[in-house]
Amino acid sequence: MESAPRVPLASAIDAITLAAKEIPAEDFITYSTILDVHLASALLHYKPSDQAALLRSLATVLSTHTDLTANIGWDLVAVILPFFDQSDVEVDEAAQTCLYEVAEHGNPREVILKITESLRQITFVEDDDSLEQEEGDRDQESHNKQPPDSPDSPETQGGQSGSDISRAAELKFSTLLNTLGQLHARIKTKFPSRFLSTSLTAVLNTYGEAVKAFSAEQKERATVEIIRLVKSVSPSKDNARPLLPPRLSHTEVSRTSTASQNENDPDVEADSPLSEESKIQTRLLQSFVTHILEDYMVSLSDGEVGDIPGLAWASRIEEKWNPDKVIPGRATFSQRFIDSPLLQSRESIVGQVVALSNDLLIQDDELLRVIQQKDLRSEDEPTGYEAEPPLAPSDIPLSQPGALFLLCARILSTVLYSRDSVHLPEIPLFPTHAAITKTFIGRDDRGGMASIGTESDVIVDTAVGLGLWVLRNSARGVQSGEKKPYIGDVGDDDDQFTQYLQALSLLSAHTQSPTLRYHAHILTSSVLRAHPSDLVRLAFIRDTLEHCPFENLKASAVGWFKDETIAASSAPQSSQPPDNKDSEKDETDRETSIFSTPVALDTLTPFLFPDLQAVLAAPPLLDAWNTFKAGFSFYLASLNLYYFLLAATYLPESLGFSTVRTKHNIDRVYLDSLKQALERFGQGLEEIEAAEGGEGIAVEADLRILEGALERIAMALNKDRAS
Repeated sequence: MESAPRVPLASAIDAITLAAKEIPAEDFITYSTILDVHLASALLHYKPSDQAALLRSLATVLSTHTDLTANIGWDLVAVILPFFDQSDVEVDEAAQTCLYEVAEHGNPREVILKITESLRQITFVEDDDSLEQEEGDRDQESHNKQPPDSPDSPETQGGQSGSDISRAAELKFSTLLNTLGQLHARIKTKFPSRFLSTSLTAVLNTYGEAVKAFSAEQKERATVEIIRLVKSVSPSKDNARPLLPPRLSHTEVSRTSTASQNENDPDVEADSPLSEESKIQTRLLQSFVTHILEDYMVSLSDGEVGDIPGLAWASRIEEKWNPDKVIPGRATFSQRFIDSPLLQSRESIVGQVVALSNDLLIQDDELLRVIQQKDLRSEDEPTGYEAEPPLAPSDIPLSQPGALFLLCARILSTVLYSRDSVHLPEIPLFPTHAAITKTFIGRDDRGGMASIGTESDVIVDTAVGLGLWVLRNSARGVQSGEKKPYIGDVGDDDDQFTQYLQALSLLSAHTQSPTLRYHAHILTSSVLRAHPSDLVRLAFIRDTLEHCPFENLKASAVGWFKDETIAASSAPQSSQPPDNKDSEKDETDRETSIFSTPVALDTLTPFLFPDLQAVLAAPPLLDAWNTFKAGFSFYLASLNLYYFLLAATYLPESLGFSTVRTKHNIDRVYLDSLKQALERFGQGLEEIEAAEGGEGIAVEADLRILEGALERIAMALNKDRAS
C-alpha cells in the first residue's frame, strides 16, 4: 500500500477547517476522505508537536460542526487511536480531546460499537511474529522513502519498545472507557441493556488481557477506571447518570415533542426504574463487577509484593485475633499493608468494589448461594461478538470466584476494621464451608484431589481465611459459649466430612506459600477437633497415618493425636460440682473419650511407630538416606510424641502407654531402627554429603536433631526405670 503524501501542517489545518465549513453535512463521506488523507500523512510524516497541532484543530472542528461529527464520529475512532503510539504527552492529550468530542457529538450507537471493537484490538504485548514483520516492513520502507525532513520525524524513529506499547495500551484503554461513560449517558433507546451488554463484554475481555500485561501500578489505575465507568453507567437512582435528563411521564410529553424525539430515535420509550429493562441493566453491572473482581484478585498472586497473596486475609485476621503469636522484630502482614503504597492501593480498590457492589444491591445470600454451586461457566459459552444480549436478569450469572472474593472482603473487613455492628450471614463449617471448599479446591474438572495445591494463592488465602472466620464466629458457638465451635449439621455422612478434611489437609501440605500452609494446617486441626464424634476423629487420624503418602501430613496427624490425648486425658479437674446439665455432659464426654483410653493409642501405634528396618537398614545407603530425608519430619514428630507419652506425668494410667509399648515392641521396631540408621548415616557421611551436592551442614544438622531426640527419650526411659 502506498504511503500518504506529505502535506505541510498549515495546509493540512486549512484543508480540514475549510472543508468542514464548505462541504454540506450530508456529504460527510467526502469530508471523511479528506480527513483520512491528512491524518494518515500526519501520522507518517509529522513530528509529534505538529501531530498535536493538527489534532487540536480537528477537535475544534468536531466541537463546532456537530452535525458533521454525528456522521463521521464512528469512523474517526480507528483513525485517531494510532496517535497514542507516538509516546508523546502533547499528542496524547490532543488525541484524547478528539475522541471525547466524538463521544459527545457522534452518533452514540455507532460510536459505541466502534469503541467496543477498538477495545478488543488493543495490543498489550508485542508478539515475536509482529516484531519480525515490523522489522521487515521498516527495512523495505527504508529503501523506498525519501530522506526525512526532520530528525524528529517518525521515519527516524525505531519501533516501539515494550514499555511504549504498555504505555500506549493503558492510554487507549483509559480513554476508550471514558468515552463509553459519555456515550451510554447519551443512549436513548428502548433496550439500552443491549448496548450495555456489548460494552461490558468488550471491557471485561480487554481488562482480562490488560491485567496480565500491565505493571502493578498500571493495573491499579486501570481498575480505578473500570470502577468509574460502572458508576457512570449505573441505572440506579442513587447513582444517576449525570448527562441523562430526568424522564417525563407519557402524560407530560406532548405529541409534538414525542414525534420530534421519535424522528431521531424511533425506539425511544420512557422506562420505569423498576422495569425489567432496568433490572437487566443492574444485573449486567452486578455480574460485571464480580468478574472484574475475579480478574483483579487472581492477578495479585504473581509475587508483586514479596510473599503476600492478594490481601493476605488469613494472615491479617490471625494477627488481629492472636497478637501474642506475632514474632517480635518481624514486620507483621498488617504493618506491611500500612507501609506499602501498593498494598494500600490494593485494599482501597477492593474496598471501592465492595462499596460499588453494595450500591448495586448484591446480596450476601446470593453470593453464598453462587459460590456453593457447581461451576457456572461453560468452556463452550460464547463470548465477545457471538454472545447474545440477555433477555432476562436470570440469564446473567455472577462470577463464582468473584462472588467468593466479594463475600470474603465484606466479611473479613469487619474483623480487620472492628465493624461489629455489620450484619453478616451465618455460615456453618459443614456443609456450607465444605461446599465452598469443594467448589474451589481440588475441583473434579481440574484433576480432583491430585490437583490440590496448584490453585492460585489468592483463592487459597480467601477460602482458608473465610474458614478461619467461620470457625471462630459460628453462631451457635459464640452465642452459647460452647467449648467447641459449632461446625454445623454433620449428620451421618462421615465420608463427606472426611473429604472436606482431606482437602484442607492437602492444602496444608501442598500450597506453595509456607504462610498459607500454616494457616491451612490451623484450620484443618481446628475443624477436626470440632467434630463431635471422637470415633470420626480417630478414624481420620488413622487414615492419614496409614494411607497418606505425604510425610509432612503424617507429621501433622501425630500432632492431632497428641492434641486429642491432651484434651481428653489431661484437662484440669474442677473442684466444684457441675452446676448444670451441659457441664455434666462435657465432663462425661471428656471422661469417656476414646482418646483417654488405650484403644486409640493401641489402634494407632503400628502407624505412629512403624517398623523401619526394611526401609532404613536393608536398602543401599543412599536409598535409605533418601527415605529418611523424606520422612524426617514424621520420624521426629513420632519421637517427640514418644517422649511426651513417657514424660508427661499428668497423663492418666488408663492411657496404658506402658502396656501398648510392650505389646507392639516399639523400642525395638522403631527406636532401635532409628539408632541404627543414625549410626549408619554417620559412618557414610562423606558419601551422603557428596550425593547432596556438598550440603554437609544440612545433613549433619538433621543427624544431630535425630540424635538429640533419641537422647531425650533415653534419659526419660532411665528415669522411668529408676522410679
